[in-house]
Amino acid sequence: DSSLLATLAARARTPKELHTFTVGFSQADFDESDYANALAEWLGTRHLTVQVAERDLHEALDLITHRVAEPIADPAILPTCLLARAARERVGVVLSGEGADELFGGYPTYLGHLAAPWYAALPAAAKRAVRGIVNALPASAGKVPLEFLPRGLVRHRTRPGGRRGEAAQAAVAAGRARQSRPAAAGNAV
Repeated sequence: DSSLLATLAARARTPKELHTFTVGFSQADFDESDYANALAEWLGTRHLTVQVAERDLHEALDLITHRVAEPIADPAILPTCLLARAARERVGVVLSGEGADELFGGYPTYLGHLAAPWYAALPAAAKRAVRGIVNALPASAGKVPLEFLPRGLVRHRTRPGGRRGEAAQAAVAAGRARQSRPAAAGNAV
């Protein structure tokens, strides 16, 4: 992820020459700026946190929809746009961490790949017990709802590694879609 790239860059250059940037959000589930600030301090880089408010995201959406030639379905384009704007004022070239999670296994869903062989080796009765516990986990509204990780593991355990990861990502996306839908009339939320 971005932390690994920043660490490698700091090893290749004098850290004081290296500028690092991160986006800060008011919603704690999405804000990783404390981690980025701590890493920048530890590395000794020249660091800037770009605080992003909801109105900033609306402005970025307006800018992007008028300037991007093809549709982009990744919502990370909005804070990335704002971060690029701030970085442009300080540096000429940016090495981004976009795509690094896929490359270095930085998403929490990849933890399922580590647990899959352990789960596969369990006796049938233990697997049933684990499935019962996992299915009883309450729903959460976090950035990556934690109940989807173990549920993905037990539901997609027989798929090969890459397909297991795709299924886990799809489960997270489906859960987010369910959470964002308004409740039907007469149904409890």
